[in-house]
Amino acid sequence: MEGDILMIKLKKDKPKIREAEEYLLEVLNAQRKHSQN
Repeated sequence: MEGDILMIKLKKDKPKIREAEEYLLEVLNAQRKHSQN
C-alpha cells in the first residue's frame, strides 16, 4: 500500500520524527475503517 511505502521512506529519511509517524498511522487507520464501511 502507498501508505506503507510512505512510512518506510519516512523511517529511513527521518527515523526520529515520531509525531509524523503517529499522524500517518492515524490517517491510515482512518482510511482503513472508512474503506471497510
